[in-house]
Amino acid sequence: MQSTEAERNRLVNRKLSLEDTLHRLQQAYVQEADGTGGSGRRGIENLTRLKMDAYTNARQQYIPELLQLQIDISKQDSILAGAKAGLEEKRKQYEAAAKANVGFLERNKALTDLANEESSVFWTSLLLSLLIILIEVGPIISKLIMPVGPYDIALAKEELTLMAASENDMRKDKELTSEKKKAFTANKKKYQTSCLTS
Repeated sequence: MQSTEAERNRLVNRKLSLEDTLHRLQQAYVQEADGTGGSGRRGIENLTRLKMDAYTNARQQYIPELLQLQIDISKQDSILAGAKAGLEEKRKQYEAAAKANVGFLERNKALTDLANEESSVFWTSLLLSLLIILIEVGPIISKLIMPVGPYDIALAKEELTLMAASENDMRKDKELTSEKKKAFTANKKKYQTSCLTS
């Protein structure tokens, strides 16, 4: 792109130089014709004709070169436009790839790197981390600090009721099991005594 821009600038400078030369020659014969030129006479005289011929000859000589310069400048412009479009496309692809690859770890590393360079970022990051920790731990701390309230009493009552019910169920199961054992042993003794008597 740099070489193309340098070539384009060279072509533009050459074109401007030729156009400036033609403009000066044209101004010289026009000023000579209207009397504001070097001779100070109005009208077309020998000096005016000479200046007009110099302009006409220069114009005929420079027109093909000016046309070629315009074509070459257009080519350079198209090369630059293509290169800029290619760069823009590559930039967009790079941005998309960078956005796709940026995960939590990369962002955290970038924040750490930035915090190492800037103290304000470090303190902001630290305060935000402490705030998040406080929000997470706050309910537990408040529960530990608070005295026993009505909710705690209701919860304890519910838990005690459930525990009492489960203990009653266990006691009933134990009594039922012991009654079954007694009945089994009693049946076993009856069977043994009946077997011995027979």
